[in-house]
Amino acid sequence: RRAPERVAGLCVMAANSGAPRPEQYAAWREMDGLIADGRFADVVERTLPDMFPDRSATPEGARRYRDMAHAVGPAAARAQLAAQATRTDAAGALRTVRCPTVVLAGARDTLCPPTFHRVIADAVPGARLTLLPDA
Repeated sequence: RRAPERVAGLCVMAANSGAPRPEQYAAWREMDGLIADGRFADVVERTLPDMFPDRSATPEGARRYRDMAHAVGPAAARAQLAAQATRTDAAGALRTVRCPTVVLAGARDTLCPPTFHRVIADAVPGARLTLLPDA
């Protein structure tokens, strides 16, 4: 947005171009409060289902997600929640993109489903949407 002349190409993955909904703000505030109260593990468990197709993690997938989340830690999780809350609707900006653009989406992504990516690809002139079938 700041220097489009410096962008040779754009790849958008696992994204949502829309502004957060009121229920998302509320959920993020609640999760932030839990983390602030020392209940980071509760937030990890709460978010775990959304990381897997059909909201169903294999035991190995759940272990890997928990390990990753705890390696990142509560401070980074709170920073991510705060950053998410600053997201704005990007539709107008997407329509101004003038470089080759590919939009990649996991066909089974429950957090940022293909419908989100179709909106992005439709907004960027000439963008190509690629669905990854097993992702």
